[in-house]
Amino acid sequence: MPEPLVDPAVLDRLARDIGRKAAQEFAERYRTAVVERLAALRTAVAERHLDRAHNLLINIDGASRMLGARRLALAAGRLADRLREDHAPTPEDLSELSRLVSLTDAELARVLDGREGGSS
Repeated sequence: MPEPLVDPAVLDRLARDIGRKAAQEFAERYRTAVVERLAALRTAVAERHLDRAHNLLINIDGASRMLGARRLALAAGRLADRLREDHAPTPEDLSELSRLVSLTDAELARVLDGREGGSS
């Protein structure tokens, strides 16, 4: 069974740790930032700035883990590991990461919308 796109239990834990409103704001900022980081990653790879690409992948991995976006975190982590071994992401790798960003964004929006509707 594949990892979930977003694990609601992780979001619940984050909300308990920092408060529901702060967790919601963090998730909304993440949704914007991960798209920006993906664009910066594409540029870094194209320009062969592999240290920057590695840092961006680590950032995507870490932020995704904090929100329970497991599949995206795992994919970014694998690409970061490969970069440490001097294997730059291929266009196919970046396309798959982009696909996961889109799927994760849609699932996160769905989960967050459900939480807003469920809280008064």
